[in-house]
Amino acid sequence: MAHIFVTGADGQLARALREVTGGWDFLSKADLDITSRGEVEDFFARTQPDVVINCAAFTDVDRAETEREAAVAVNCDGVRNLAQAAAKSRAAVIHISTDYVFGGDTMRPYIETDTPAPVNFYGHSKLAGERAFFESGCRGAVVRTSWLWSDDGTGFVAAIRRKAAREGEIRVVADQVGTPTEAHSLARGLVRMVGEGFGIVNLLANSEAGLFHFCDGPVMSRAEWARRIVADAGLDCRVAEVSSTEFPTPARRPAFSALDNSKYRGMYGE
Repeated sequence: MAHIFVTGADGQLARALREVTGGWDFLSKADLDITSRGEVEDFFARTQPDVVINCAAFTDVDRAETEREAAVAVNCDGVRNLAQAAAKSRAAVIHISTDYVFGGDTMRPYIETDTPAPVNFYGHSKLAGERAFFESGCRGAVVRTSWLWSDDGTGFVAAIRRKAAREGEIRVVADQVGTPTEAHSLARGLVRMVGEGFGIVNLLANSEAGLFHFCDGPVMSRAEWARRIVADAGLDCRVAEVSSTEFPTPARRPAFSALDNSKYRGMYGE
């Protein structure tokens, strides 16, 4: 029986994976600190994993602007440690990346061959992790996703529901456009990638063959998404569209970061 591990056990994607899989092992930072090269090498030597799905990440976009070393340690150095150890042991890694590697300078969903141009440090750190992954020579894939959400009481969806339940009108930015992706949807997509035959083990990771976009649809602004959240919750609240300039944040967000997942669908289905 193949041995599959998932890092970042406390995050929303790993929690979703735990709910849709059986027999996989989930690792918190206390179990495996991916920023420690020694810990990672010892882990691979001891456990001999077949596949590692890396959900560990520094995901606070605003904090990354001031805590750059911490962001790089997880989003780049940690990825390198996993990928290099996997290359030595012939294991495969599926690494989760982000739409924020793109700069938002297009009005059509990004495909895998589009040139990244991040506009914030979080995006830079994630792009550096992708490059470290592909330079390692390990087997596996990078999977970029966008606007990940879940019904776990945190994040954008929960914040909109709470605010809309209290107020008759909420203001939400309309000049940020993307593709919201439900965590369980991505989890099921990752399970399909691994597959019963563990075909991902035989996929040599490179920037052409081993790079995928996974997202749900459709493309929408944050304001449009908020309207759907309010409607689905049955709340009586108006969503007013505003500009990002009315909600300044330490980190700039790309105006458009929707992803095209045609490549994934062509290989693995819906």
